Amino acid sequence: MKLYLKLLYAVLLSALSFTLVSCGDDDEDNASLIGEWVTAWSEDGESFQFIWTFKRDNKFTFDYSQSDGFATVTAQINGVYTLSGDLSQGATLVMTGSYPLGSAGSESGMYNETFICVIKNKALYVTDDTGLTLVFTRK
Repeated sequence: MKLYLKLLYAVLLSALSFTLVSCGDDDEDNASLIGEWVTAWSEDGESFQFIWTFKRDNKFTFDYSQSDGFATVTAQINGVYTLSGDLSQGATLVMTGSYPLGSAGSESGMYNETFICVIKNKALYVTDDTGLTLVFTRK
């Protein structure tokens, strides 16, 4: 009986050791959309910054700012997202939300966008339906 008990413990310990060393933290962070992502660039004398925050409960916040050196326009969009597919291969991200009327130069308060997203080398590559790709890094 003691022999069977020792064999059971040995099997359990070996199974536990595989689960503890099978994945590293970098792999988990690299495959996850959860967290804050930022991109910024300048073009024709204007500067732009996008900050996306994705939460585990499938809610997001999108902070947008645009400055021409004299004035700055900011907007915040809040909503929900769905993600289907593998982020390392190219996943479809659908974001639906709303923002205060008149912000970001729009009369509509609804936001509805679909992107293809890939996470490679700790960067988030986001491509819209026109083929424009922005590269975000973790904040």
